[in-house]
Amino acid sequence: MFRLLIYCACFFLGSLGIFAYIEGENILGLIDFFAIALLLSILILMDRILPLNWAIGISCWLYLASLYYLYVSGSARNQSFLWYYSVPVVFNFLMGRKKGLAMSLILWSLSLLTYLLRARLPFFTTYPDGFVMRILSSHLLLIILMYIYEYSRELTSRKLVITNKELREKAIRDGLTGLYNRRYMDEIWAILNRQPGKNDKCLAFIMLDIDYFKLYNDTYGHQKGDDVLIEIARTLKGLIRRESDHIFRYGGEEFAVLLYGTTSEKAVEKTQDIIQKVAELNIPHNQSPLGKVTVSAGCQIQSFSQTIEGDVIILKADKCLYEAKRQGKNRSIICREP
Repeated sequence: MFRLLIYCACFFLGSLGIFAYIEGENILGLIDFFAIALLLSILILMDRILPLNWAIGISCWLYLASLYYLYVSGSARNQSFLWYYSVPVVFNFLMGRKKGLAMSLILWSLSLLTYLLRARLPFFTTYPDGFVMRILSSHLLLIILMYIYEYSRELTSRKLVITNKELREKAIRDGLTGLYNRRYMDEIWAILNRQPGKNDKCLAFIMLDIDYFKLYNDTYGHQKGDDVLIEIARTLKGLIRRESDHIFRYGGEEFAVLLYGTTSEKAVEKTQDIIQKVAELNIPHNQSPLGKVTVSAGCQIQSFSQTIEGDVIILKADKCLYEAKRQGKNRSIICREP
């Protein structure tokens, strides 16, 4: 974008330079073509050693100096002063709200000071009475309005970002437990495939299911069932704290935990911790042989040397969970693959 602006500026300055020579403003035409040479030099330096922010800064200072010269010299029959109105727009666009405001005020202050000291400055041109103050006053108003506009636009942009983030969170979170949902789980697999895995680490996927949960709902009511889901979700959050790990509400009474970059030993330990901590909640369940709410788990562990296929991993973990249920519940079955 900045390169395109430089090319447009060069074309515009070239046209102004030609018109200046036609109207007999030779010095002004020379300045226009000199400015073109400087802008092209900036582009060349950008390809080699000059960072973009430096290039923008130098270009803006060059623009400021050029406008100030047009002002004090009275070039183009005292009409070049009108280009001051472009200053807030150009500086805000290239440098942002704060730096753009600072640059605009520097030029405005320098111009006002020059006008106030005009009697002592022989190089300052003569303008019609009141002309300079009217231009400077309206220029200051434009600077203020441009700052207000940019500030309000930034506020709107921030609110939009926050709103989008909130909507995004709602889209990938389960409304009851606050855990990630299955929609986000599908996205996670694609993300993990793009991340490099460590050879000495592995990935573990744990499927969890609340034992006899239908009987719990039938006995205590769905509101109490929701309370159990919330309590187990809170327990999982307390156990799974690494940023690289994720907890999901898979659906109904099922949960899932994804441990990324762990070891087989830690995955097994974490699975057992989950089963133990849920049992230690001691939530009464008269329809369970154990007399309290428990969970069963199936854990699929694989190394990063294998392709991460979400559907396959989920299926294998689900089979392990089914086996844990078949063997009596309140236990885990672990499946390790090299």
